[in-house]
Amino acid sequence: MRTQEEIMKKWPTNWTTPMVSVRCITYNQESYIAKALDGFLMQETDFPFEVIVHDDASTDRTADIIREYVAKFPKIIKPIYETENQYSKRDGSIARIMLPFLRGKYVAFCEGDDYWCDANKLQLQYEAMEQHPECSICLHKVQVIYENGEKTKRIMPAGKKFKTGFITQDEYAYCIISQADVYFHLSSYFTKTDFLIRIQRNKPDYYKYSTAGDAKLQRFCLNEGKPFFIDRIMSCYRTQSRGSWTLREHSTKEQRKKHMENMIKLDDSFDNYSNYRFHNFIEYGKKYRFYRYLDRFSQYKELLKKENKEKLPPIPIARKIYYRILSVFPWVRNVVIFLRKYV
Repeated sequence: MRTQEEIMKKWPTNWTTPMVSVRCITYNQESYIAKALDGFLMQETDFPFEVIVHDDASTDRTADIIREYVAKFPKIIKPIYETENQYSKRDGSIARIMLPFLRGKYVAFCEGDDYWCDANKLQLQYEAMEQHPECSICLHKVQVIYENGEKTKRIMPAGKKFKTGFITQDEYAYCIISQADVYFHLSSYFTKTDFLIRIQRNKPDYYKYSTAGDAKLQRFCLNEGKPFFIDRIMSCYRTQSRGSWTLREHSTKEQRKKHMENMIKLDDSFDNYSNYRFHNFIEYGKKYRFYRYLDRFSQYKELLKKENKEKLPPIPIARKIYYRILSVFPWVRNVVIFLRKYV
């Protein structure tokens, strides 16, 4: 591991304010937090950056590990230690608490169970934003890994193949709204700190829905300008890790249903906020979200009901046949999942 002085050797000697703030939230992630911090400290930049790491009253050794890093990198890592869990309050307190600590012109995101795997990530995203002031957010490819760190076959974003450069607003709206899924991952987000300040000062109505803060920020950035994409894997998303949002908020059928309903309310509110600029994407996304929910929990008969036809996106004939088979032989789905994973 490099020393603090080695990390800062290309930085201006007279710097007082960082250009980029790294925003890291962690809770009970003692097995992962060191990997996340190492990913920040491996960054090679010609500008100063800081790491604001917020420990949300962890009950394991997460805070102790952070303290060890702070002792070695006091000019770079700035900790916030909570004595009371803020996330459980569901009132946006974490965002309010962290905002005054973010001194950079730009902010990069990464939670404590994920990590950056490219030493040039911050430099490349910083240069993209500096060269293109009209850019609202900079994103890149993300490798999905298992909880133990082993790579999966998944790369985000999946499906559409973007080359390095701007993504149109319509393309971005299709990805983050119409697909009703996490298309770009939080560990790739790089945006303007001013956006976070504006959100806190005059929070849009749609921010009161859903616990998925990254979905709200994506929509804010969509409305503000064009996203810039870098066709390069520069971070790793650890799926189903201990202490993750997915396991806490998105694992049961009831939680998924509530999340679906809240996201539909969020997008209806965002529709009004954006003056219906993305209305068609939102209407399709609502249908696709309902479809994904029914498919995820094997509600095959519901998927085939005539009365649900208007609530769902068009389902191909082959897919309908597949659902009819599953409605009689549900075990077939497990076979398909196994083949996709291992063949």
